[in-house]
Amino acid sequence: MQRSKIRKNLLCYDDRQHITIEPREGTPMNLRGTPLRNIEFNSEDEYLDEDLENPYEYPGEVMARENCIKIIYCNGVQKVYRGEHRLFIKKLVKAINLDSPIRKNADVLEFKMDICYNFYMVLYALKDLRHDNIKRIKLPECTFLDKPYHYKELRTGIFDGFPKFHELEITANYTEEMIVDLMKNNKVFDLFLKELSKRKNARLILPKLDGEFYRSIEYVFMILKISMKYNVKIICEVRNIYKLLDSGCCVYCPVAECMLFPIRNFVRTFGNEFRNEVEFISVMNCLKSFKNLESLTLEFEYFKTKKDIKIIRQNNISAISLRKLKSLKKVKIYVSEFFDFNDQALIHIYRNNLRFIASLMPRSVERLELVNGSGLTKKLAESLNRFMPNIKTFMSYDMPYIGADCLMPFKRLRAFIGINKYPEEVPRRVKLLAIGHWDSCDLDHGSIVNHDLIKKYSERYSKSIQNDNGTHIFFDDVKNWNAYKHLIKMYYFT
Repeated sequence: MQRSKIRKNLLCYDDRQHITIEPREGTPMNLRGTPLRNIEFNSEDEYLDEDLENPYEYPGEVMARENCIKIIYCNGVQKVYRGEHRLFIKKLVKAINLDSPIRKNADVLEFKMDICYNFYMVLYALKDLRHDNIKRIKLPECTFLDKPYHYKELRTGIFDGFPKFHELEITANYTEEMIVDLMKNNKVFDLFLKELSKRKNARLILPKLDGEFYRSIEYVFMILKISMKYNVKIICEVRNIYKLLDSGCCVYCPVAECMLFPIRNFVRTFGNEFRNEVEFISVMNCLKSFKNLESLTLEFEYFKTKKDIKIIRQNNISAISLRKLKSLKKVKIYVSEFFDFNDQALIHIYRNNLRFIASLMPRSVERLELVNGSGLTKKLAESLNRFMPNIKTFMSYDMPYIGADCLMPFKRLRAFIGINKYPEEVPRRVKLLAIGHWDSCDLDHGSIVNHDLIKKYSERYSKSIQNDNGTHIFFDDVKNWNAYKHLIKMYYFT
């Protein structure tokens, strides 16, 4: 099996189930509520982007985006008869189909709310749902926003049907009104975190904290207090803190003045858009204290003049260096697609800036992703590798490659993933190679997959998988396919 040639087609789909609950047509309005006999539960599976009714019947390899089951919940019933509440939950649980063979390997369960009533009922349904492999459950903040009395019958054992579960993610759109309602339901959070704490490696994930963080700081502190009470690890994902910085202050304003300073040790993922060099310096100065940071995304509209580089370099570089952040493993550098890479002066600026940014990074970085860019040369790769010598995975989107040997300087490279553009040669040390594009309709002729290149790698690697959009995946060791698949679908199919 390890040496035998394997050629397969690939199907990637979005696994969604729509749960629609509504009164039967003609049901009269009743202040006491709608009786269960007059309520319809409709369930419909939807596998987006593909025509197949059931991906399980596909003859090749199948991938669910993010390995996730998404439940779209739409409840049009304002009120259920009080004595039928438990029966309503049972019918809801029955409508949610987690037992389909195609869903057996999913490890994420996400609930999304359509326009509806009584979001809290999803929390009651969790107790009776079953799935052997779900590790993470995503809940929107609205499931915690109903009146406190709605949650009084919630009991222990909420996650008993998910033996591998240990990560709870609560998504939120932070508004002042929402924060007030969330704070009222602190006892519900206490119960959920207490239940979560019973799991090994328990984690609570708070994604999409952003420049409006000042609105949610009390809520986050409430969560932190409860999590520390039960020894649950908190992971915060943050974007765009430049809104929190005083535009009139010195670019090296004290780190403690950053609103995120109190939660800096809980931030694992961070991303920021930069419009100028002042924002860049201010944010990097703040970031240097985020000692547990694991993933960093830097997005630049442009560096439009040589003055930008000069300003950055004239300042105290050590004050914005992240080289002490030993937990940082993933770095993504994004440049606006409107950057004019036909201008030789701008190309020079881009490459110098990329070298400078690399010089600020710790040696612990193992994954580098470049989105857009003027082109990777061997000389530029040597600079990147000098500052980040442990890069094992290199990813790119619309990044030109100049010269057949431009990837050779990355001595520890083991995986290469390229979209739309890719090099003529990858080092033989690369164990996983994925090349292709997202939408062939939007590509010019030069971006279409080179068939000679595909033939060459088909001969080099014993395992090959491809989809109808022209994505080709090459590898040898079938034992590592699950790990490879996780990496590929995270990048190509999210």
